[in-house]
Amino acid sequence: MIKLAEVTKSYWDQQVLKGVNLEVGRAETKIILGGSGSGKSTIIKLVLGLEKPDSGHIFVDGEDITPFREHELMHVRRKFGMVFQEGALFDSLTVGENVAYKMREEKLFSEEEVDAVVRRMLGFVDLEDAIDKMPAELSGGMRRRVAIARALVGNPKIMLYDEPTAGLDPITSRTISELVIKLRDLEGVSSVFVTHDLRTAFTLASQFAVVRGGGDVEFMGEDGKLCLINTRFVMLQDGKILFEGTDEELRNFSSSYVQEFLA
Repeated sequence: MIKLAEVTKSYWDQQVLKGVNLEVGRAETKIILGGSGSGKSTIIKLVLGLEKPDSGHIFVDGEDITPFREHELMHVRRKFGMVFQEGALFDSLTVGENVAYKMREEKLFSEEEVDAVVRRMLGFVDLEDAIDKMPAELSGGMRRRVAIARALVGNPKIMLYDEPTAGLDPITSRTISELVIKLRDLEGVSSVFVTHDLRTAFTLASQFAVVRGGGDVEFMGEDGKLCLINTRFVMLQDGKILFEGTDEELRNFSSSYVQEFLA
């Protein structure tokens, strides 16, 4: 779904990415870790076409988007859902209006269709009762969940998360983690998850969702017979990929940088 091939990127005299190669398959999650300035958010901007690489190529769903102009990128961006660190909701719009924003901008849907989609998306994040509230009336975790609902409009094939659990308490972070896991395992969504939140990162890498009788979703963990193959860590250092692999491999990786980061 996403491929970066020998991608480099500099800002002024600082090279942020140095020949990065990265792939994200269908229903796969890549969790990107690294210190500030290591290039994590730059990767998201490049994949969205908000920035152009200095060299190398970027592919989305098999298309080389590197040479695309702004109008050519519009159909590519419809494949993405984006969740920002603080939610980035419109303060002057209600929760329902925030989620409906994309559909109303496109002017292709009736109000009945818009309302049905909004309620379905808010139901997915368990916030349908908040449809008429303003963002200022919501907690930080609720705003992030609304942001996920908004990002899901249009059934994107790919989700991009930029620090979605930053500043949240462990219980709320767990709620966000479960939503990401449900999208990966039950909806087949590919994702790039940029974070400093190691608790959330290891939850994503070691737990999976299954649907039980009656439609209830249950979250289960790895055991001695099972290891998730659809979630991998990527550790950036000085613009290069220092490590890529499972959570177990990351914990045992013999690098002082990695071990200090984990500590």
